[in-house]
Amino acid sequence: MDFIVVRSFCSIIYATIVCCILGVSFYGPELSENKYSRTLLIIRTILGVCAFGFQVFSLGRVPIAINMIMFNTAPFWAALLQRIFTNESLNNVQISLMVASFCGVLVIAFSKPMTSAITINLDDDVNLTQRYIVGTVLAFLVSWCYAGVGICTRLN
Repeated sequence: MDFIVVRSFCSIIYATIVCCILGVSFYGPELSENKYSRTLLIIRTILGVCAFGFQVFSLGRVPIAINMIMFNTAPFWAALLQRIFTNESLNNVQISLMVASFCGVLVIAFSKPMTSAITINLDDDVNLTQRYIVGTVLAFLVSWCYAGVGICTRLN
């Protein structure tokens, strides 16, 4: 993972240098004039980078199956955030079914935390539970950021 981060950082520096040498806009010709689209692009980029970072840190704390379950809650968050930010219509039945589905996800995620880990004493068990909860929260942050990326893409 460290190699991917270094490679991505070097690619950003290289692209910046090339754009400066060639005199090309970072945003492309269609986004140079439109400040609203440029702002959405910057927000979408920041959310994407945050999602990647949260994903990397959450993978070390929870099993990959739980991580993917949490990641795939992004459509729920996207629908709710669309309702908040763009007043997209959601009726009560849709909201209640989304809440029920999300509660099912929580039941699955917290049913047996870290059953494959062997614990020696109570302190290790508490530490594993804390790592599991932190990893689960990070996985939810990944899905929230990914939902935000989807919303920014749709608004653009």
